[in-house]
Amino acid sequence: MTDEHDSLTDSEYGPVEGTLDASLKWLTANPAAAITVSGLIAFGMLDVAARIYYGGFAVTPELVGFGYQAALSQGAADLILIVLLLGLVIAILRHSSVAAQLEIPTYQRNIAELRTQFDSIANDDRRQNELSQKIRTQQRHLFRAQRELTTMSRSLALVLLAIPLIWAGVLMYEASSAGTSPRIPFALDPLQASARPAIVTLSHPDFPTSDVRLFVRSECVLLLGESNGQIVAYLPELNRTVLVPNVGATIQPLNRC
Repeated sequence: MTDEHDSLTDSEYGPVEGTLDASLKWLTANPAAAITVSGLIAFGMLDVAARIYYGGFAVTPELVGFGYQAALSQGAADLILIVLLLGLVIAILRHSSVAAQLEIPTYQRNIAELRTQFDSIANDDRRQNELSQKIRTQQRHLFRAQRELTTMSRSLALVLLAIPLIWAGVLMYEASSAGTSPRIPFALDPLQASARPAIVTLSHPDFPTSDVRLFVRSECVLLLGESNGQIVAYLPELNRTVLVPNVGATIQPLNRC
C-alpha cells in the first residue's frame, strides 16, 4: 500500500521556523554594532539633507559648524524616537509570533510520532487510513503556523525598512522645500538645520571687509551658524550669505525678519 502520509511532505511548506528569531537575535546580540550602523546611516541622511538645505544659502554644513557631532546631538531626539518605534514594533511582532513558534515543534513531534505508528502497522488498512488523516491534519496545522511566522517575519522586515525610509523622506522633503526662509527647528524636527532671524551688533563695525559693510547695513539677518571665529549669516534683502568676525558680537533673536 502507498504511504498516503507521504503525499504531504514538509518540503511542500518550506522550513521557515527561526526566520524571525534570526533577525531578533542579531539585534539583541550585537547592540553596539546595531547602534553604530544606525548612527552612521542617520548621520549620512542628515549630512545629505544638510548639504541640500545649506546649499540654498551657498554654504556647506562644515562652514556653519554643522558636523558629525552637531548633527547627531541635534538629531538625537529623532534617533531615539525611531529606535523606540522599532523596538515597539519588534516587541509586538515577537509577541504575536510566540504562539506560532511554540506550535511548530509540537506539530513536528506529532507528525513524527504518527509516522512511526503508521510504519509499525503493516496489514491494518483502516488504522493506516486513520493515521494518514491525522498526519495530514497535523501537516496542515504545521503549514498554518509556519505561514504565520513567515508573515510576521516579512512584516518585521517591512516595518524595519519603512520607518527609516519614511523618516528619510520627511528629512529630504524638508531640506529641499525649505528655501531661504527663516527656520527655527523644534524638538522632533528631522532636519535640525536652522536659519534663525536675529539682529547682530558688531563691536568693530569698521572692520575693513565688504561682508562686514553689507552686514552692518542689514537690519535683520538669518543666522546659519558659527565656525572658526566667524558668524555665518544670510542677508535676505540682498540674497547673499556673508561671514563676519565673531568678536564681541551681540545677538538679539527675533521671531521673524
